[in-house]
Amino acid sequence: MILPASNHIMDKPNVEIVLFESDAFLVKSEAIKMEVKGKILFKWLPTPTVVLKGESLQNTFEELLKVYDAGFNGDFELFFDSKPTGQLFLINWSSNGDVTFLINKEFKIPHFRKCDKVAFSLPNFPSTIVGTMKDGSHKHGQLILEWKDFLVRLNPVENHIDKYSKLKEVGGYIITYQGEMSRTGKAKYITKPQLDLLIGGLRFFLSFNYGYLTGPILEEGYLDQTKVWCDFSSRQIRRYGKFAPKFTPDGSADFYTRYWPKFMALWADKEQGQILKDVLHWYLEAKSNSDYTNNSIVLSQISLEILFHWVVKLRKKALDRNANLSAANQFRLMLSLLNVKKDIPEKFDLITSKVESDQKLIDGIDYIVQVRNSQVHSNDTKRSYSTMELYQTKELFLHYIECSITAIMDEEV
Repeated sequence: MILPASNHIMDKPNVEIVLFESDAFLVKSEAIKMEVKGKILFKWLPTPTVVLKGESLQNTFEELLKVYDAGFNGDFELFFDSKPTGQLFLINWSSNGDVTFLINKEFKIPHFRKCDKVAFSLPNFPSTIVGTMKDGSHKHGQLILEWKDFLVRLNPVENHIDKYSKLKEVGGYIITYQGEMSRTGKAKYITKPQLDLLIGGLRFFLSFNYGYLTGPILEEGYLDQTKVWCDFSSRQIRRYGKFAPKFTPDGSADFYTRYWPKFMALWADKEQGQILKDVLHWYLEAKSNSDYTNNSIVLSQISLEILFHWVVKLRKKALDRNANLSAANQFRLMLSLLNVKKDIPEKFDLITSKVESDQKLIDGIDYIVQVRNSQVHSNDTKRSYSTMELYQTKELFLHYIECSITAIMDEEV
């Protein structure tokens, strides 16, 4: 099978990407077979999906109606070179023969085989500062991440700063980096388990720093500079949002290069990697929730509770399994074991004011737990919190999570 050249360049947000084009895509089901002249597209809105869109060359609209009347459920399979490559669901068939299929599971052509390089695209990732010019201005460029003998290069697309800024105007998605993975040691090939580990790790590591769920898409495997497979499965990616500041606000590459191998040491551990994934899942869900209300606050506490069990019971073994601590004391113990300061950062002025004016509140942890409890326990005395109070509560929760994850990574050699 000869795979076509890729062109995943986007000049503006949310533009569909043409993955394949054919005069006769073959799709089959138990009830009907058809050939479709059209395109396989990567669509961004409302969420990233892959669709087959075109014209049925043989079958009539009336013929399909009869099949549906007989109980057909709309499931098809797409074939390349007589081999099944993706499961489809028919979502539209107009009377003029136009059809649209949703590719609703994996879309790989062909399935994985050994390779020495994997190329991919990275949407919605902001510019990274890799140095300083003589005049003091920032230098933006390639980001290189190394772990063991695996090398990841992230190359900004042309005009990537301007393209990313367009997201602020219209929202949605745009590809800002092209990346590749390879090996630098004696071993030449990347195996499927290694690729899955790297893709998953990179997805959550970049998302942790960015504040929104992003990661590699449109992966392509190469062997001796020849493309040998494509994985164009749809991925869960958050659309651009202006309410989640990056964990590394200066955009410096130093954090990425320093913490990538530490992150991967945890991610590659079977037990700890799953816990880290759970912590980051709830962290990202809380961070990307822009309404600042109880949803984000509750999700943040879930992330902190998982962190507590990970740090105190699994890593430090500092507490008996049956010990009964309040939520606030759990968080204080965890932060203490990680040497994370419990002080309230200056920017959370409302929380500082509340703690200083209420003798019942020991610190900021007491306050944010109190706010959280007021949102989820119907028997608690309800009070009205301002939008900014809720916002600062959410952000202080996230601050403690970010500091804790960073401290855990710092414990890795």
